[in-house]
Amino acid sequence: MDSMLLIVLAILLVVILLALFSCCIYCDYRYYRTFMILKNKVFWNVFIRYTLQSYLKMSFTAFVSIQLMESGNRKRAFSSVLAIGTVVFLVVAPGLYAFILWKKQKDLFLPTVRDRIGSLYQGKREEETSGRVFVVIYLLRRLWFVLLTLTLVS
Repeated sequence: MDSMLLIVLAILLVVILLALFSCCIYCDYRYYRTFMILKNKVFWNVFIRYTLQSYLKMSFTAFVSIQLMESGNRKRAFSSVLAIGTVVFLVVAPGLYAFILWKKQKDLFLPTVRDRIGSLYQGKREEETSGRVFVVIYLLRRLWFVLLTLTLVS
């Protein structure tokens, strides 16, 4: 359970570092080339595939950790903050993936786009709306299942 949260932390760290580095571009344009090299080296399909495959486990882990939070326990403070960050990511992920697919909808058939974000629509037809919406419905359905299960248990 803790190793999965550490993997999520590593993924979030990479995304945050890229976001911070992209902010540095606005301050000094000399960093643009370095940013583009780093951005192209990141294999987004790995992160996307990890999210899709372990979304249910991450959801259960994060929500159970939040339910077990104690206000005065310092030993579990890091775990609690990590669980809250994971929940925020899990709630935002379907919308983020929908935005990415909407933004790239005209280029989904290109090999370069397929290499970068192909896990979002793998096995689906790129030109059909159902192929682009499937992953969003899939993630929302899993999130709803976790919330319903934890509500019924407690």
